[in-house]
Amino acid sequence: MSAIDINDFKQAIEDLPDDSLISLKSQLNNSLAKLATTNDELSNEIKQLSAEEGNRDDITLYAETILENEGVIQNQEERLKVLEQELTNRGLLKPTPETPEKTNESNETKGVYL
Repeated sequence: MSAIDINDFKQAIEDLPDDSLISLKSQLNNSLAKLATTNDELSNEIKQLSAEEGNRDDITLYAETILENEGVIQNQEERLKVLEQELTNRGLLKPTPETPEKTNESNETKGVYL
């Protein structure tokens, strides 16, 4: 099963109500935090097993899991950026350098250009 393309995700969230977007943002943030914690724990376990000359199969499994988690983290971070942009466009999130505010008239970013 493959992940939903980011452009399909972007289009899908445009039709969601505000409260669903806010809930999705919270879910993504929680998931990212759990994945980071898991990767830290697995890294520590790899270090411990390596120092003790532990089971190589466990070390390999943990390393592969970390790589898989990193792919999921990258995917979720990309979705979070798109989601934050949608929240910003709706006026539900303050613009940041990563999520510039857009005007209603066009796709131009508000700001001063030199």
